[in-house]
Amino acid sequence: MRGKAVLAALGAVATLSAQTASAQACGADSGTAELVRSGKLIEFETLMMAVSLRCARAGVDLRPVYEGMLSVNAARFNGAHEAVQRLFGTTRGTGYDRYVTQVANRYGGGATDPQKCAIFRAVAATLANPASDPRALPAVADAMIAAPVLRDMLCPAGR
Repeated sequence: MRGKAVLAALGAVATLSAQTASAQACGADSGTAELVRSGKLIEFETLMMAVSLRCARAGVDLRPVYEGMLSVNAARFNGAHEAVQRLFGTTRGTGYDRYVTQVANRYGGGATDPQKCAIFRAVAATLANPASDPRALPAVADAMIAAPVLRDMLCPAGR
């Protein structure tokens, strides 16, 4: 019951976040908007990896649902990484590597508890279901990643 309430709340937040993000997107460039969406997926994937590791330390194993989420959504996550790699180039130690390091540093710290782990488990389990609505992943990423690193890189303040 609690998991359904959390997912309903995420859906409402996702709708508001998507409207706000599109209103604040820099320029009218649809390519930039697509890259920002890719950045949100990458950051969400990284956030869930970090949470999975923290929850394991708290005695809650999210690995099966996290890996299921990755498997079911592999094409979308891979597509997001490929789009950002094209933007930065693939030379090791530059561009893309610096970007993913910055993202990992953003989500690598923090603490959690079993109650928060249960919420993240419900989110990952929903996204791991092959029959889930295809709009669920981008909606959850929008709700959970309000200000992606990539948006800040592509859309400096005042632009």
